[in-house]
Amino acid sequence: MKMPEKGFDRPFFMAHGLKDVDVPYGLTAPYIAKLKANRQPVTVKLYNADHSGTLVASQNDAHRFVRRLFRGR
Repeated sequence: MKMPEKGFDRPFFMAHGLKDVDVPYGLTAPYIAKLKANRQPVTVKLYNADHSGTLVASQNDAHRFVRRLFRGR
């Protein structure tokens, strides 16, 4: 099983906790680099949190991201 590295046709938001032990950032960083190299519409934000804490820490940024997508509609 492999995560898609290209073909995204809509902007998407990715939040990751630097203290995440469930999905360590060292595993995610190469994927992010590949997405950016493939010019995919990803917005990445890193948080000083673990896996669960990232959900809470990222809420304001995620809401801002979605509001920007729907601005003017």
